[in-house]
Amino acid sequence: MGSAWALKFLGDVDSGAKLEAVSLIQPGDELTHLYSELSSAALLASYGFVPSEAMENPHEAALIDLMLPEAIQGSGAPKDLAPRHWKDETTLLFEVPWDAEEEAGPAYAALFAMLAREEERELVEQGRPPTRLRLAAAEVLRERIQDALDKNLAGERQLSRDDLAGRKHAKFEAKLRRAAVRLLRNERPLLEDELAFTEEQCSSLRTQLEESQL
Repeated sequence: MGSAWALKFLGDVDSGAKLEAVSLIQPGDELTHLYSELSSAALLASYGFVPSEAMENPHEAALIDLMLPEAIQGSGAPKDLAPRHWKDETTLLFEVPWDAEEEAGPAYAALFAMLAREEERELVEQGRPPTRLRLAAAEVLRERIQDALDKNLAGERQLSRDDLAGRKHAKFEAKLRRAAVRLLRNERPLLEDELAFTEEQCSSLRTQLEESQL
């Protein structure tokens, strides 16, 4: 798998810009450039294209949603998170890999607050979540990442099965579906890596918890 971008723009509209190589270029290589440091989904939304799944986008990301428990929805829900962390008033969003691997970050802090027992709340507020709580949070994320991966696979199967024959805009729909399939394929390795990361994290925390109880 090669680098997604051979070139990047430097400079601005006022002073002028130039293209600079960011990877080794051989004679005859196709020259590709970085539009913006965005995930496949953001590139599709902003520029109307998705990088080929044969390329590696270092800015790839995926969103994992997490429904807030009914007990803390509304006024009890954490309100100090940036808008990007919210799907709606009842659903928290984790961006992987960034939020899912940053235990000291705001999204994890919200998850700790949601899962903490009464006697653990002071430790959470001090930024010292106990091992039991860290394990509970990691297990929630692992489950949601697995769900996202399952939906990713099911989505590609559905798109591949749908018959567009006879549709008024069949050619345009086919183009959109090809982009959607590429998007799903680009996100899948990231979800698989994050699932492996959270499974390893859960195993490590489970061992720590067992050792502390001996």
